[in-house]
Amino acid sequence: MALFYPKNQDVHYPPSKISQILQTSLSKALSNFYPFAGRLMNNNLSVDCNDMGAQFVEARIKCPMSESLKQQKSHLKDLVFVISLSQSNLAGGSLVLVQLTYFDCGGMALAASISHKVCDLITKSNFMKDWMLMAHQSSDIRAPPFNGASLFPPVDDPLFKGFNPTKGEICIRRRYLFHASKIEELKALASNSGVDRPTRVEVVSALLYSCAVSASMKNSASFEPSQLASAVNLRAITVPSLPQESVGNFLTHFSVSVNTEDEMKFPELV
Repeated sequence: MALFYPKNQDVHYPPSKISQILQTSLSKALSNFYPFAGRLMNNNLSVDCNDMGAQFVEARIKCPMSESLKQQKSHLKDLVFVISLSQSNLAGGSLVLVQLTYFDCGGMALAASISHKVCDLITKSNFMKDWMLMAHQSSDIRAPPFNGASLFPPVDDPLFKGFNPTKGEICIRRRYLFHASKIEELKALASNSGVDRPTRVEVVSALLYSCAVSASMKNSASFEPSQLASAVNLRAITVPSLPQESVGNFLTHFSVSVNTEDEMKFPELV
């Protein structure tokens, strides 16, 4: 996750002051999300809450911030986004990596990577929000609930590693920019075809999936059955519902199978 901040003409803090504020507030945020400051142990099956902290690095890119946001400049994302935690935390490294990047235009980007072993995207977003509130010295911050272990007992096989789509395969990452107006057009297209209140996630996922299948058909010259897998936030659908502030991996997965080419029509996928 990366947050981009254009230069604020009304604020004249030097980079060193901004860095100091962010590091101090990060330390305070970690006190509420205390497992994030620990290290994995026991073959990555548990977290030692030893308060060893996070890794915070600073970088500078010699170009304006607008260049890194352009589609054709997608290679610049590797300079803004911190490295994956898949290897570092296995070696007992930090569970949280932060990179503060300065641009020549005076803007900056704040990127954070948190190990999926301790949280999902909802928790990560809550952590970032609390961190920013602490940077603004807000007093309206409450410690989040850690109720995952009481609600979801450990599985029979604690060494289960989950689905790894990149193992033994070539994985290519791409960034796609969707303008709000185009997403609204997709939602209108789905609605006009009988889909009840389609969401942004649904229409964009359907579009990407249909494009991926079309590309596969061009490569293989034939249609092959496939599945679209996605994650679902459990907090709002459990009975009773869980607080959105609950810390952990409160998610499940579902998949949709497409067995015939006729099922690849956009409204059907939504």
